Amino acid sequence: MRVRKRLGQLRVRASRRQVEGLLEWAGHWPRRTWAIEGARGLGQLLSQQLIAAGERVLDVPPKLAAGAVAEYRSDQQERR
Repeated sequence: MRVRKRLGQLRVRASRRQVEGLLEWAGHWPRRTWAIEGARGLGQLLSQQLIAAGERVLDVPPKLAAGAVAEYRSDQQERR
């Protein structure tokens, strides 16, 4: 799978109800894939909740996520 562009980004607090809010937020993207940092570690609760809701989830290694965050911040500063 090739990522074409980031459509959105949202940070949430871990809870039993986090998926409800996420699915509502992402409702206007019917074909979506969730990229979760540490889906087998700290992001496991969220990943399992999304999978149980029928969503597609990809595990993003923390080092890769750190690079993506740095790139995103750089892009944001260039736009200012």
